[in-house]
Amino acid sequence: MTDEVTDEKKLIYAAKEGEQLAYDKIVTKYLPLVYRYIARLTGDRHLAEELSQETFIKAWKNIRQFEADKSLKPWIMRIARNCAFDSLRKKKTIAFSFLSEPEQYRLENIRTESLSPDELVEKKEKKELVEKILSHLSEEEREVLILHYLEELTVPEIAEILKKPEETIRTRLRRARASFREENEPDYDSQNV
Repeated sequence: MTDEVTDEKKLIYAAKEGEQLAYDKIVTKYLPLVYRYIARLTGDRHLAEELSQETFIKAWKNIRQFEADKSLKPWIMRIARNCAFDSLRKKKTIAFSFLSEPEQYRLENIRTESLSPDELVEKKEKKELVEKILSHLSEEEREVLILHYLEELTVPEIAEILKKPEETIRTRLRRARASFREENEPDYDSQNV
C-alpha cells in the first residue's frame, strides 16, 4: 500500500471520528476535481461553486457510512454527480462549457510572444469546435468523455461513480469517441475544402 493511500485511509478514519481538520484535508485534496467536473457538467461556474459546497456538506454528513477500505475519489465524485444532475433536472436545461473559468482565462491570456496571432485564433477556433461537438453529444457520452479525458479518471473509477459495470463504461467510451469523430468530420471536411 502506497504512503498516499495509507495517509488517505488515516484521514478517512479520523474524519469518521468527527475530526474536522482531517475532513478539511480531504476537501482541500478533492475540491479542485469536484469543482472542475461540476463546472463542465453545468457550464456555470457560480453554480459549480455552490454545488461543490453542497457535495462536501453531503459527504461530511455521510462520512461515517463510507466504507474506509474503498477509494474515496469515486464516492465523492458520485455525490458531486448527483448534486449536479439534481440541479440540472430542476433547471431542465443542460449547459456545457468545455473549459472552466480559470482554464478559459489562461487560454485567453497566453503571452503573445509564445503564440502568434494566427495560432491564438486557431486555438480559440479548436476550443469552440470541441465545445460545439460535445454539446451535440448525448448526456451519457459527454459525461464519460469529461470523466475520462478531462478529469483523467480510470474506467474502474468511472464505473464506480456511475454505478455501472466496467464493460458498460468501456462501451460508452467507444461510442462517445465514435460520436465525437462523427460530429467532427463534417466540420473538419468543410474547413479543409
